[in-house]
Amino acid sequence: RDFSYELGFERENYGLDSNDYGRLAAIGTERRGLSDNLTGEVHAEITRRQQTAGVGADWLVADTGVLTAAIAASHDAKGSGELLELGFQHQSAYLSYGFRTQFTTPGFTQLGYEWPQRPPRQATSAYMSFGSGNSGALGLNYTREDFRDGQPDVDFIGASYSRSLGSLGFLSLSGLHFLGKNPSSLFTLSMTIPLDSVYSVSLNAQSQAGDRQGNVQFQRNLPAGSGFGYRLQAGLSPADPDLAEVSLQNDVGTYTFGAAHTRGQQAYQASMRGGVALLDGRFFPSRSIDGSFGVVEVPGFSGVRVYQDNQEVAKTDSKGYALVPRLRPYQDNPVRIEQADLPLDAEIQGLQLEAVPYSHSAVLLKFPVARSRGAVLTIKLRDGSFLPEGAGVMIEGNPAVFPVGAGGEVYVTGLQQLNHLRVMWRGQTCNLTVRFPESSDPLPRLAPMTCQGIAP
Repeated sequence: RDFSYELGFERENYGLDSNDYGRLAAIGTERRGLSDNLTGEVHAEITRRQQTAGVGADWLVADTGVLTAAIAASHDAKGSGELLELGFQHQSAYLSYGFRTQFTTPGFTQLGYEWPQRPPRQATSAYMSFGSGNSGALGLNYTREDFRDGQPDVDFIGASYSRSLGSLGFLSLSGLHFLGKNPSSLFTLSMTIPLDSVYSVSLNAQSQAGDRQGNVQFQRNLPAGSGFGYRLQAGLSPADPDLAEVSLQNDVGTYTFGAAHTRGQQAYQASMRGGVALLDGRFFPSRSIDGSFGVVEVPGFSGVRVYQDNQEVAKTDSKGYALVPRLRPYQDNPVRIEQADLPLDAEIQGLQLEAVPYSHSAVLLKFPVARSRGAVLTIKLRDGSFLPEGAGVMIEGNPAVFPVGAGGEVYVTGLQQLNHLRVMWRGQTCNLTVRFPESSDPLPRLAPMTCQGIAP
């Protein structure tokens, strides 16, 4: 089952006006696996003046591919309409292809369209891609959208090629040719060169009808955990903006500050992203969570570094919890903790766990680590002599026997706040009552004590 229920205000004039919101909208989507080969979907969008609802299905056709079909209907003050959609896609290591086509009647509408705008009469797209290992990947695509009410139609074909250049980076080339009454072409080139695991340089260029644009960019990537990154961009033409941006990240958020300059104008931007998770009855402030995540518990141990895929992503808080905001769904995610951050008296049964979450869900990872609660005791007999070497000490309720060394010293673990000890040597026994003080000392030494009630 995959579901989403949303309530909010529809964003208007996106990219043009800030904080411009309109109608209150309720949106719901439910997807369920009806069998190993068939998934069904129900979707609805409701506002005070417009209602749209539809159903769809994805059907796995043996090893051939996935067939998709959907129908929908809408109603608003201007009337009613319907939508029909069909599609098919096949994916494999070396060859992938597919198409999708959608038809609407004149009265159909959905969120994102305001009268007199309406969705296209027909929208069709098709693609094919070839993967050839070390030689890169080649893709071909076609898109056509037919609009009503005099809106210009969209009709173009495209091709793309990309490949890894090994240590030299990654290269991508693409081209679009717009068909119709005023044909034109658009070409783009992108190349990224990694300098090391943190720094990279990239070049982006675009050409259309003699108009050339592009930029060169130097970037320091944000780390997986806490840290900072930045981006410096220089335009290749007077119309291209120059930009400087710095990003900071900690366990509870990502913060970005930037400034841009183009054609004598300046722009400034600041943003902050974060999240809150509820798991195992606790709230966890976090960086933005947009997929699967996990919560690490190292009971009672704070400041312990947590690694995912051998990259530091978090540290445990005062109660021993840490949130890992990004896990791959349905895959093994190795998560481990740093042994050097654990005290000497920690009893460790494992430092790494495999997290395998569902999509957009959470998993709790409780590491088998506990305090030994150990101390060095010095035990004397009633005559003032030390307990002889080789004697054994047992804690009531614990079968473990701790041997006594020179000077009556014995290292005992598993102590509670109040402990009853039994001492045995050469056929004799005696008893001790020991109070264990709470301490941050991993190896406390308790004051010398005398064994009472010696019995033969």
